[in-house]
Amino acid sequence: MNNTKYKKLEDAILKETDLLIEKAKSQGEKMIFELFKSAILKKYKDLFDKELLEGTVHKETIDEAVEYCYTDICVSIRQIPKMNETEKEHLIQLGKQAKEAVEPIIEQLLIKDGINIS
Repeated sequence: MNNTKYKKLEDAILKETDLLIEKAKSQGEKMIFELFKSAILKKYKDLFDKELLEGTVHKETIDEAVEYCYTDICVSIRQIPKMNETEKEHLIQLGKQAKEAVEPIIEQLLIKDGINIS
C-alpha cells in the first residue's frame, strides 16, 4: 500500500515536471526541469540493469528506463552550442516520436536473448 502511494506521488511529480518543461520559456529552464525529471527516473535505469542481470525485467521498469534515457537525451540536446532553439525542439520531438517505437523493440530483443518480461 505504501509503495502505491509513493508511485502515485512520483507520477504526479513527473506529470507536473512535464508541464513545467512545456511552459518554460528558455532552453536553460527546460534543461533544469529535465535534469530534475532525470534524477527521479535514474533509479529505473539502475533497476533495469539489476533486473537484467537477474533474468527478469518488469515492463514498468523498461518504460521508465526508456523515459529516463529520453529525458537524458533532451538535456544533452539542449546543451548543444550554436544550434538554435527551433532545431533543438525539432530534434527533441523526433526523439519523442522514436521513443514510442523503442519500448517494443527493447522488449523483443530481451525476449530473444532469453530475458523474461513480467
